Amino acid sequence: MSGRKRQFVFLLLFLVCLALGGRHFIWKRYHNRKHRFSILFPRSWQRENDYQGTVVLARSPLRGPEDKFQENINVVAVKLPQKISLEMYFEINEQEIMRIFPGAKFDISQSEIFAGRFRGKQLAFSSKIDETSLRILTATWIRDEWAYAVTCTGRLEEFSRYQPTFKKIMESLRFK
Repeated sequence: MSGRKRQFVFLLLFLVCLALGGRHFIWKRYHNRKHRFSILFPRSWQRENDYQGTVVLARSPLRGPEDKFQENINVVAVKLPQKISLEMYFEINEQEIMRIFPGAKFDISQSEIFAGRFRGKQLAFSSKIDETSLRILTATWIRDEWAYAVTCTGRLEEFSRYQPTFKKIMESLRFK
């Protein structure tokens, strides 16, 4: 087979593999046995375990020399001392957010989100840290004696670009 035909066949096979199972090339499932969950992250995102109170933090690659902020997503898992409802935990989480981000604008109503068959609650808000305007989307779930919070953060002007990725990551959460 000539070199051009071989290149064409290779390209065709690559495109077929990408179409059939592209998510395996682009996404990688992160597993955490200790906290009994798994979640998908884009392969190109940098991951850190146990970063500043999170179980895992994933950061997007910088888009160029002028890009100073990495959009990110983190997962927090807390073993609950007693049984608590999702609604109660969500309310506590919301109060904590308002304490951490004074002046946050909660301009999107609360909504439901599902991780597999498990219902969670999410909240989106905007805040400013230093001179950077941020959009933050956070979702919480209760599973057995564990509370999980997944938080996505992006610059306000870039958030819509990352929102489909954030949504896919949040909905990929699975509990063990």
